[in-house]
This record gives sequence, C-alpha cells and structure tokens, in this order.
Amino acid sequence: MFLSFCGKSPRNEGAAFVAPNATVQGDVLLKPGTTVWYGAVLRGDSGTLTIGENTNIQDNAVLHCDAGGKVLLGRNVTVGHCALVHGCTVGELAQMINGEGWLAGKRKCKLTVIPVKGWKHGDSYSLPVKPSPNLPNDQAIALYPSLCPFEGTAISVGRGTYHPFQVIGSPDIRLSSFRFKPEALEGFDKNPMYKGQYCYGNNMKSLLPPKGFSLRYIISYYQEYKNMGKADKFFTRPQWFDMLVGNRKVRRQITEGKSEEEIRAGWQKELEEYKKMRKKYLIYE
Repeated sequence: MFLSFCGKSPRNEGAAFVAPNATVQGDVLLKPGTTVWYGAVLRGDSGTLTIGENTNIQDNAVLHCDAGGKVLLGRNVTVGHCALVHGCTVGELAQMINGEGWLAGKRKCKLTVIPVKGWKHGDSYSLPVKPSPNLPNDQAIALYPSLCPFEGTAISVGRGTYHPFQVIGSPDIRLSSFRFKPEALEGFDKNPMYKGQYCYGNNMKSLLPPKGFSLRYIISYYQEYKNMGKADKFFTRPQWFDMLVGNRKVRRQITEGKSEEEIRAGWQKELEEYKKMRKKYLIYE
C-alpha cells in the first residue's frame, strides 16, 4: 500500500515486490529490485527513506527516522524480520541500543525496563495474533528461520496452502508420498510458487522444530537435487538466497558439500564477540 503524506508520495523505481499489506508512506524511494515483505512499514512522514537496489525489507520490519533525518540503505542489504535474532528481549535490545550508542548522534533515550517475573531465555511464548499472513501458528514461526532461505531456491515453503512454512517440496522430487498443491488463498498468498502443481516433499506440521536456526533442511534438499543431476537448478535466485542468509559464503559452502557443523564454524568468532557485548545488557538468564 502506497500512501501520500503532507504532499510527499513514495517513488517506485522498479521494486521487485511490495506485499499488499506492507505500508510505504511519504518520502520513500524504492530502487530497482527492492522487496518489501508482509507487514513491513516504511514511513517517510518526517524524514527521507531511500532503499537501495536489491535490498530486502523483511516481514514486519519498521523503517522510520527523526524529523528532517534520513534513512539510506545501500545495495543488497537485508533488514531482518520483527523476530529478534539478537538473542535479546525487547527490553534487553533497548538497553543495548542505548549502551552501544546506536541512536543518531549517540543520543540515549530515557528507558525503564520492567522485567517479567519468572521468565528466562528459551521459555516459549505463544503469540495471540499471527505476525504475518504466512506465519499462522507457533509451528510456522519456529520453523521460519530455517525454512525462509528456501525462498531463494526451487523448493516451495507451502505458500498457497493453509500450512505455510510447515510443508516444503517441489514438483521435481519424490522424497516421500506426501504432496501438496499451492493455490490462491484469501488471507494467505494469492500467487504462490508452483500454483496448481503438486509438490512432493515433507510434512513438518508435527515435527519438533530446531532451536533457532538450522541449515540441515537446505543442505538435504540441495543434496537431493545434486543426486538427480539438477544441482544447477536448485538455487533459482542465488542473490536472494545470499541476502536471506546474510552472505555469499554459505551458498558456496553448501555447493562444496560442507556440513552444517563446518559452515557454522565459520561464524563462531563473530558470534562469540557479539555474545560478549550482549552479556552486559541481559536481564534474564
């Protein structure tokens, strides 16, 4: 949805996709190849937002700035989902933003965090409303980090079914007898991948999801395509896949046959550095 504000209207120079329930308002410029996903809000009501070429604004992200300010995102940037991949609660993240001086001009906001009694990291929480049309329940939300990278591949993640991000598959493979057929569904995806075609793969509706993020599903499906002699057909949108996982290295490692453990080892140093920085802002165990 594109909205004008105080005489300023969004400018679309060739965005690849803007979800129907995303809001792009005011002085916002979308460069070619930009994608703005479900529930995202880009507000150029008090400042200017420029979204660079092939930049990916994921579900429920909010972009805004101070009066007279600017938000400038370069090429091939990914702005993550509303889900906090920082390993922090909202209160802990707010303390980190203050403490690390991430606000414009190193300003600090007046902040009071009221801890939740008896809660600790790792405790589950069931959302009262779905955060996105294609994340209808807790299972989809739990599987989403691990299945989202499939959107840069030849594998459907179940968009166009009543179980998105809980079923995966493709018309090209026969991993099992399980199948699903994506269709245009009101309140979900109206033009899904493989619309009207049967996809064969895995039913993950009752599967115990991994804790956090796992590459094992991507690796196993890539190997299946490789075994069929179709490895070159798997990464249908390689640049998109790279944006979703955050770099080009992971895709290369997958094609080289690296295990998940070997790939994870490559980001451990940065992860440990982040954990050290995060530690001083944690409220919960």
